[in-house]
Amino acid sequence: MAVYEHTYRAYDGALTPPRTRFLIIPRYAYRHVLRSRFFIAYMILCAFMPISAATLIYLRHNATALDMLHLTASQLQTALPIGANFFRFLMTFQGTLAALLALFMGPSLLSPDLANNGLALYFARPFSRWEYLFGKFCVLGILLSLVSWVPLMLLFLLQVSLDGTSWLAENYNIGVAILLASALWILVLTLMTMSASVMIRRKALAIGAVVGYFFVSWAMSGTINVINRTSWGDIIDVTKACGRISLYLFGVELPDDYPIWRAWTTVILFCGACVWFLNRKVRAYQVVR
Repeated sequence: MAVYEHTYRAYDGALTPPRTRFLIIPRYAYRHVLRSRFFIAYMILCAFMPISAATLIYLRHNATALDMLHLTASQLQTALPIGANFFRFLMTFQGTLAALLALFMGPSLLSPDLANNGLALYFARPFSRWEYLFGKFCVLGILLSLVSWVPLMLLFLLQVSLDGTSWLAENYNIGVAILLASALWILVLTLMTMSASVMIRRKALAIGAVVGYFFVSWAMSGTINVINRTSWGDIIDVTKACGRISLYLFGVELPDDYPIWRAWTTVILFCGACVWFLNRKVRAYQVVR
């Protein structure tokens, strides 16, 4: 505006607390996501298995329902015991659904801002680069949580409420395994898709790159293992590393040729590389030479 008009007034409204300022990114992102009928339908599909599992857990403690089905609690327990294997299967199933959700949503997190030079608008405000990245991380991380550990922990608490504290004392490690394994899987998926979004600014190509990594790393690790008769090839496959860590957390004994420290090393190096790449590429301006 012209200087002589003198109509500019500074903003005197309420200010967002600095600690929660990054939440503005998920808030506006979810407004766009919830308009998608495909997303709503997919989330309903993701709820099918937890609801079925909750029904099975409830049937084991409902004598009336068991009588109607001509079953006994011992028969149902023998056919489908509620334990580590039960929750591990559910976590594997929900983890696959979470991977598909991250595959289609993750590559579009940062690419529009980069393609349209929108980062300068973000960073021109009291908004740091790490707050921006953490806000984008929360967009996908919260959605993946609703698919993975949130329904599984509700099932775990349902089982505890029906079987009592004695079952909890014997199986508390299941709850710990659900939280840690799900958090690790969410971290890997989110950082992977965010890095693909920064590297390839077109959503379709970014999705192809993530899918290609899954298949190429699996094929290369298997080829290296077969040719050299070793298991060191698995160090390039972060998916297999997450699977081994999940088995370890659920108390499954692992073979000696693939120690758990090697799986943790793979995950730490992969996540560290993704964070380094995001820190290097997410900038307000890029110098083109």
